[in-house]
Amino acid sequence: MDYIKAYEDHYRNNGRLGAGGGDGKTKVTRWKKAGFVDGMSILDYGCGCGAILEGIEDKSQYLGVDIVSQAIEYARLDYPECTFKVFTPGTLKTPKKQFIGAGSVFTHTARDLVEQSIKDIKQAMNKDSLGIIDILEGDSNNNTIHLAYWNLQEFAELLLSHGIGSVQIDKVKHPNGFTHTYLAIAYDH
Repeated sequence: MDYIKAYEDHYRNNGRLGAGGGDGKTKVTRWKKAGFVDGMSILDYGCGCGAILEGIEDKSQYLGVDIVSQAIEYARLDYPECTFKVFTPGTLKTPKKQFIGAGSVFTHTARDLVEQSIKDIKQAMNKDSLGIIDILEGDSNNNTIHLAYWNLQEFAELLLSHGIGSVQIDKVKHPNGFTHTYLAIAYDH
């Protein structure tokens, strides 16, 4: 399956909602639970259309990256003052960031690219970095764009095996029936 093409088609057919749209203010509330403070330098890994920016006042140190060019096009239209990049997992080179957000990225990442994505996130972290990774647990319900459903312990161990120093788990039941799991991460090395 060409999942990038599948996402491009999904975003074209569903507009900004399909490109990671949603309530950025609510998303920032979760980020704050993981230690985010407005003004931090940010890597928004899998930024979609940049919806999180709705809840961020100081956007001056924001970098949003996504594999889907359509999503980045939406983001640039809505937030021309911010920096966005299209990239391939495993190739991201960015200065160290104070906060890394990955909103449902690992639900929408083919399993063969997960380790490269974790390496991307790790390379953006320094000893003081914090972050949040949001994943879905459960069954796919034949949802073609949800490529991976995770066992929480398996995913936490994978993060730790790649040098993410600590993982704290918080769960939120979503109205659609899925459990969104937020893993607060820190680089402790």
